[in-house]
Amino acid sequence: MGLITPVGYKKETFSEHISNIEKKWKVRLEDDQFQFDFNTPEGIHNEALAYEITKLDEQILELSNMFDIDGAKGIFLDYLQKLLPVEPRYTGKYANGLVIIETETPLTILKDTVVKAGTLEYKVMETTIVDKNNKEIYVMASDTGTEYNIPEKSITKIDGFQVLDIYNPYAFTNGEGLESDSDFRYRLKNAKNKSATATYDAIKTALLDLDVVSDVIILDPKTTPATANGTTKIIVDGTPDRKIAKAILDTLAAGINTIADSALDYHTEEFLITKKIKTAITYNILKFKSLKIRVEVLDVNGEKDSRWTKPIQDELIKYCDSLGLGESMTYNELHSEVNGIDEIRYAKVYVLDDFENPNADYQLYDLEHKFDIIETQKYKFSRSDIEVVYV
Repeated sequence: MGLITPVGYKKETFSEHISNIEKKWKVRLEDDQFQFDFNTPEGIHNEALAYEITKLDEQILELSNMFDIDGAKGIFLDYLQKLLPVEPRYTGKYANGLVIIETETPLTILKDTVVKAGTLEYKVMETTIVDKNNKEIYVMASDTGTEYNIPEKSITKIDGFQVLDIYNPYAFTNGEGLESDSDFRYRLKNAKNKSATATYDAIKTALLDLDVVSDVIILDPKTTPATANGTTKIIVDGTPDRKIAKAILDTLAAGINTIADSALDYHTEEFLITKKIKTAITYNILKFKSLKIRVEVLDVNGEKDSRWTKPIQDELIKYCDSLGLGESMTYNELHSEVNGIDEIRYAKVYVLDDFENPNADYQLYDLEHKFDIIETQKYKFSRSDIEVVYV
């Protein structure tokens, strides 16, 4: 059978089912060379079995998709509505309006008497006496739907009565059908997005209130980088602590599936919701990457002395801090930040990228060179990373 994964049900193919069944036979027979012969009864039987399992797998996949807003239909969308702060599916409205009856003699038109516009039926809303002076009755469609919205003078018959004339002087326009899956899905997704945004804001606020957290980044399927559908990655610049997970748990108004990033230092904490039900919260600790920079100042306006060290470090640190998650650092920008300082006429910028390698050394790079990092890392400089010398 297929597998339940964090992003949904993953079905297996017919060939995979055959292979899995064959493996079980090999174990049972203690024969690694065993293969099905599909001209024998057991081969035919297992081929049929794999076919039926494949069909069942497809049905399970369809059922799994029904619990995702994008794949859900009918009553499954109605079920998802109960999990979100949104009104239930609109059930439709009955078209209604005024009808004029012309008659020679007074008539008592009972409530629920049927009038017709072709095959469409409408019912009288209240028992009414009509005569030459009082000709008006009010009717309502027998069912909801836009098909009951009709032009003026569409009603032409009334059951059980002989009248001189019957018609609706105005169009009926207020009938509405059952809200379609597509319209209902749009409302649900809109509510989910708003709820998730509110929850993310709450998570950030709660975490930034902790003394062990200095910054928070939240990734989901709509961010860059993105996570898989139905998952959220919470990355914290801080010190691992159980109270981080507890703060996240306390703000999960919309229910978030928090996942780990294998490239980062991640932590999962379990919490008991009831006596028998546990939930797990996963958060990731932001990993920084740095470079070692050596700036050789060759020419300045005025005296060459250490007064330029701090401005050079400040400009490089400011550039580093401006980079987003997973954003590469470019040699051109490093060079420009230093040589863009008004009083610096010319300086060379040397970079040591792999400074954990004892054989690596500082070097100049082409201006187009990029210093890449993984998508869930950020660059970070301190003053100790930037050496300024005057030559």
